[in-house]
Amino acid sequence: MATNSTKSPSSGTVRVFVAVEVPEEIRGYLAGLQAAFRRHGRVVKLVDPNLMHLTLRFLGNVPAHQLGSVERTIRDTARDVYPFTLTLSQFGAFPGKGQPPRVVWVGLAADDGYDALQRVFSRLEDRLILAGFPAEARPFAPHVTLARLRDGVSIEEARGVDETVIEARASKGIEAVFLVSQLTLMRSDLGPGGARYTPLAQAPFELGFDGRIDFPQDVVEIAESALNHPVLPKSHGGQSYASLAAATDCGTGVPKKVIMASAR
Repeated sequence: MATNSTKSPSSGTVRVFVAVEVPEEIRGYLAGLQAAFRRHGRVVKLVDPNLMHLTLRFLGNVPAHQLGSVERTIRDTARDVYPFTLTLSQFGAFPGKGQPPRVVWVGLAADDGYDALQRVFSRLEDRLILAGFPAEARPFAPHVTLARLRDGVSIEEARGVDETVIEARASKGIEAVFLVSQLTLMRSDLGPGGARYTPLAQAPFELGFDGRIDFPQDVVEIAESALNHPVLPKSHGGQSYASLAAATDCGTGVPKKVIMASAR
């Protein structure tokens, strides 16, 4: 359970990152997608679904006394943001470009939600730079990690995983949509069993959403209620909530296979 503010040690550093948490329903859906990679056995280590998330900005080892400043920066970023939806839509692998894969992931559709997330990232990045953090050198590539290749695997084994990624991309349609209404400052502790994540603070998006909406479970009703709810604007700054209706084919009565949930 996340707290409203960071509680950190009095000295030393804390390994942290800014995350978009993935709802339980979506994590369960992604766990099902991992099945295609189980055939690779010891070559891959599947991510525990309970640990699945989307990293918006990795900060690394931050002095404990600066965590309060980081939290304020995240809250300042979230203050003027409307909630938006993200659509998981494709398999991929890093590093790519013909190199053997090291990480298998699911990426986002290039829709209004993606654009909204990129704007949030840019706002956060500007504020972090002003706070003294170095600029992010890596390109913006939001994703949810499904599996990692273990150290010491052969090139042939890695290429086998890459072939599975290509097969999955061609045969498995991913249509999972979820609502994003906050950012989370996450602590990462590395150990022999892998990483362990602890939410330190949450920064709700404060425009047009009170954090207490209970969306119905039926996907069509969810889309319609989001479009028509008085506190959720249909558009803001060019960001259209029509994508939410399109994701469920509202108006046609033929819903797609979509999972929707509130990430809070």
